[in-house]
Amino acid sequence: MKNFLLLFTFLATITLPLDAEIKKQVLFHDSSSPEFYDQSWLNIKAPSSISLPTGKTDKFPISTQIKKDGDNAIELTWTSKPNGEWKALVAGLNWDMFRMEGVSELRFWMYAPKAFDIEYLPDINMEGHYGGQCGKLKLSNYIQSISPEKWIQIRIPINDFRTVSKDFEGFNSIKGVFFHQSATDGNTHTLYLDEFEFIPILTTPVFNNDKLVGLWTFDNLDNPFMATKGSDIEPHGNWSKTGGYTETDQAIEIPQGTKNYLKVSHTIYPNGTNDGQFERVNSYAMLYDIMVENASQWHCLFQTDTNNDVDGTIFINPDGKIGCGTTHYTNNRVIQNNTWTRILINASLAGDKTIYEFWVDGEKVLTTACNLAPDNNRFSLGKEFLFFADDNGDDGDINVAELVLFNRHLDDSEIKAIGGISQELPDFSQDNRVDGYWNFDDKNDLNQAQKGNNLTLNSMQGEEVLQKAVDGPEVGNGAMQIGVGSFLICTHNISPNGPNLPISRVNEYCMMYDIKYTDISKSRSIFQSDPNNQKDGSLFVRSDGAIGLAGTIGYSDGGYIEKDIWNRIVINVRLGKSENCFFSVYLNGNLIFEGDKPEIDNPNMSLKDVFLLFADDNEENGYVAISQFALFNTWLTDTEIRELGGFIKEKETEMLPYLQAPTPHSIVINWHTMEKENMPTVVYGTRKDNLNNTISGSNEMVGDHIWNTVKLTGLEPDTEYFYQCKSGPYQSDICAFRTPMEGKASKVRLILVSDSQDNDKVTAQMVKRFTEMLKVKYGKDLHNHINLICHTGDMVSGGGVIDQYENRFFRPFSPLTNAIPVATTPGNHEVESKFYYGYVKYDDFANGISGVNPESFYTLNINGVQILMLNSNTPLRLQSQLDWLKTQLDNSKDDNNTVFSLGFCHHVFYSELWPGGSGAGLTEDTYQGTPFVGKIIDILKKYPKVQSLITGHVHGYERHVLPGENSSGRDFLEIVLGGAGGNLDRWGSNSTGPDIYEVKKSLDHYHFALLELDLERNSFEGNMYSFGNPDKPLDCIIEDTWYGKLNQDAPQTPSIEAYATDIVTVSDYHGTDSLMTIEIQIDEKNGNFGSPVYSKKIDAINIYGVDNKFNPVNINAGVNLKNIDISPAGLSNEKSYLIRVRFRDYNLKWSDWSETYQIPVFTSTKTDTNKNVRAFQKEKILHVQLPATLSGQVQIALHDISSKCIFNKKIEGMASNQDIPLSIENLPNGIYFLSVFFDNQEEHLKLLLQ
Repeated sequence: MKNFLLLFTFLATITLPLDAEIKKQVLFHDSSSPEFYDQSWLNIKAPSSISLPTGKTDKFPISTQIKKDGDNAIELTWTSKPNGEWKALVAGLNWDMFRMEGVSELRFWMYAPKAFDIEYLPDINMEGHYGGQCGKLKLSNYIQSISPEKWIQIRIPINDFRTVSKDFEGFNSIKGVFFHQSATDGNTHTLYLDEFEFIPILTTPVFNNDKLVGLWTFDNLDNPFMATKGSDIEPHGNWSKTGGYTETDQAIEIPQGTKNYLKVSHTIYPNGTNDGQFERVNSYAMLYDIMVENASQWHCLFQTDTNNDVDGTIFINPDGKIGCGTTHYTNNRVIQNNTWTRILINASLAGDKTIYEFWVDGEKVLTTACNLAPDNNRFSLGKEFLFFADDNGDDGDINVAELVLFNRHLDDSEIKAIGGISQELPDFSQDNRVDGYWNFDDKNDLNQAQKGNNLTLNSMQGEEVLQKAVDGPEVGNGAMQIGVGSFLICTHNISPNGPNLPISRVNEYCMMYDIKYTDISKSRSIFQSDPNNQKDGSLFVRSDGAIGLAGTIGYSDGGYIEKDIWNRIVINVRLGKSENCFFSVYLNGNLIFEGDKPEIDNPNMSLKDVFLLFADDNEENGYVAISQFALFNTWLTDTEIRELGGFIKEKETEMLPYLQAPTPHSIVINWHTMEKENMPTVVYGTRKDNLNNTISGSNEMVGDHIWNTVKLTGLEPDTEYFYQCKSGPYQSDICAFRTPMEGKASKVRLILVSDSQDNDKVTAQMVKRFTEMLKVKYGKDLHNHINLICHTGDMVSGGGVIDQYENRFFRPFSPLTNAIPVATTPGNHEVESKFYYGYVKYDDFANGISGVNPESFYTLNINGVQILMLNSNTPLRLQSQLDWLKTQLDNSKDDNNTVFSLGFCHHVFYSELWPGGSGAGLTEDTYQGTPFVGKIIDILKKYPKVQSLITGHVHGYERHVLPGENSSGRDFLEIVLGGAGGNLDRWGSNSTGPDIYEVKKSLDHYHFALLELDLERNSFEGNMYSFGNPDKPLDCIIEDTWYGKLNQDAPQTPSIEAYATDIVTVSDYHGTDSLMTIEIQIDEKNGNFGSPVYSKKIDAINIYGVDNKFNPVNINAGVNLKNIDISPAGLSNEKSYLIRVRFRDYNLKWSDWSETYQIPVFTSTKTDTNKNVRAFQKEKILHVQLPATLSGQVQIALHDISSKCIFNKKIEGMASNQDIPLSIENLPNGIYFLSVFFDNQEEHLKLLLQ
């Protein structure tokens, strides 16, 4: 990442020799007409032919579908026959004239829909602007073979045209390029041609940089091996002088042979990626400008064994590919015959973190996945090594014009800046606007300046000085860590300046920091203008990630700075109150804050000749690592600062396709790229080996990120497609997806996630393991088995921070999202950001509601399942959204092709893990005094096709059960799935709340979920796959299951068997499923249970909290669902009550209520002399004689004088006048009360038993 000097060179101080002033000349980029290219001329003699555009007789047709870059390309379709002839001219857009002085190559791109023998390619030459043509060259000499449906770059040296054109004098006035009929075969062939350019010559690189330890240009005719920097090269064996890349450039040729090579001694100290002890060089880069005449031979680039007794290290193989068996070879040929090429080998040996890359002409062609240990004898360097040596002759003839050796591996930006063989290399010298620069790489002297004055470490009086060397942002970069109370004293050489005089302090300056905070639990100072540190710091990072200073410039929005993340902060200052003054803060190349304008010589923001880094008078500092600091003696332009970029800004060329918006006939494919000029294209087909369809799309800037969009249309339903994304020279892997069906499928599977937020490493690890599990379960073709990924928001922690979307969402989920489409709804952390809405492409499902973003909530149907992506963010808590929801459900309730409907939103209705996240705890979740999510649930649960709402927001897992209100007979589920990476809401933290009955299970675990809906059986099952938490990690195991079987019978109706002393005994459970819940209700005798005096639900399982080993706890363990204690009901002794019970199973269906059971309650003074029932004692038997009339059911209860129930039971099938004997053998003597219930009557007798 230490690309500051390199990058800034481009802004101000690139120096080029005079002959490098020649620029690239573009012959053809785009046609102004989409049908034909006007600046062309075709001449045809029968029987040969060329396809022409409609209405034109001598113009090239244009293709808008197949093109390399831009809007279109030239189509050349010809048939060459004996006795025929054709030729076709490509001229400049305005019939421009092109000078070949200082030009090295003609380059253009070629695409063949079908392969054919290169013998039948056209010949090529150039025409002068004032007439005449140079000699012809065979195009087949500049290509090895034709690969169908691939763009291939053709590079023809201008000297080759000169060689065959001794009498042509028009090279400095070229009109264009002619293609001519060559060999005749009578067949029709097609080429698409694009991006014709004349490339300037290479000039000698100018290096002046501390990374550079060796530079050899071979230009000294007397001593070609003299070093421009470093030690002279030592030649071994045979060699010869030869011409280089240009007419004035020199080179040497090393012929094949085990004794012919170059030996290099260097001054790089043994190095590596950490503080270990190394004996060899493990971090380095080598640059070669080379040309080979026969690319079908082996060529060795370097050899680490100075005796040349073992195999070389890196080769060019006979296919023109670079690498070796360990690193693998580049995928495509990168070396052509007789073509000068710039190769860069970039190495950092670090075990499983090894970086080993090959670059060709400024483009990365291979990043290897090899694991190379430091001090590896083959790939690390000793004090000497060999160029172009191999022990068994795999070292063919090679010409070399430049060799460069660097003392560490280079960043991508540094290599791209070096560029290709035709690009002048920058002068790496420092800019004169830089007053001071410090890179903190020297562990022995962390305060050393690379320019300006050394820093001084100091601390507050009485404080321990805390400074140490730590790893920087990338392999090989150093950094310094500063502790609390310590700071750096910076003495600069900037004279007082500013827009107005007189002035006494520095009012115009710019500071660049590469820093990482390890703790922002409170404010941390960035710099302090008071050299004595006797006041508050001048600029802070606040605990919410904002940057600023209260009362002077104010603060930016929060969320920009996060702990443990490297950032490049640029503070750009021009003090004063006028319109052209400013105090601006940039983060990673993006302007994030324009503060209030302090006045000239403001004591907080202007500088004396000494200022302090990370100092504050009351220890609001420390917990910071700094990898780079630069001080400029003036302010920079916005463009210059944006060019400085940042850590996250530098994206890899790896393309990660992202699928969304699937329908039976279309899908949207997106990906990031670095270059907006490259038109996004997707090739696709139903076979992996035949991607025979091509479609182009568009790209747009989402923040400073380039987001490519290609929509595939005209697809067949329920069909597997393979596809590959292309942007310029880059392409993705071949991926696959399956379109949804037109109607309903037998099964639909959904991946459910939420709140991936800010821990992308955790998320990436979870995705990797989850994907492995899914492939074991379903096979590698997951797209044929899983239909959709649903993410209910908080994809990122800062919706206004553009880099988070790629790094925290798109990249971690990429192993799944290139094959399975995604539907998302925003969470509160997306804050309805324009970035979020820039990324989503739900145009086909727009809600159509006036006044809201059409993609803020939407619905789609996947194989018979209606997906309702709702928006619970504050701005969208609107009646119009609720009305829209009702309309969608009304439309689907009678649709035979919709079996289930599922609701999704971010916020929750209840929570135990984080009660502040529920509607009851935060006004942010309220809607007209009622939780907005509750309003959503009230609508959803009225429709039988809707069985659940999926939410997030709470960082953990919860399963809620709410009363159902539809004809399915089931209760309603809310599943909280907020464990995809955000910091967990842990049990035992201050955020956890009380046990809530509706919450059946709460787990403070990271997790994903998989939901399978069986549309044929009208059922579904969801599984929560847990990864545990830091205290109890789990390996993607099922920790909870929820399900619904709509066709399954409810439990059988229970009965009450007995009542005694506040204990109600119920019948045994009978049902298809298991018993989950018993509900008991008690009402007064004349009541109807509309408002029962007592009602309680009792569950078999209630997971709440953890034990001391972090295992989930069932606080209902041991609960008795047979004998129910109703003592909490507090029933009156003066009244009689009715009681009823019912069962609920885990399918969330309730049984019918039992028949009511009457509980008589007496006072001890109650006497009843009713003569319909008689009772008398005979020894230890109490005889009860029933009345003369009886319907057959009798309930008899006996209470003692304290109202304690001795027994209470129902007796069926009784006859009139029947005698019922009851044993009273174990009863003490005393007064008792007998109650008999029959035929809606009751009679009570007071008895004295002895």
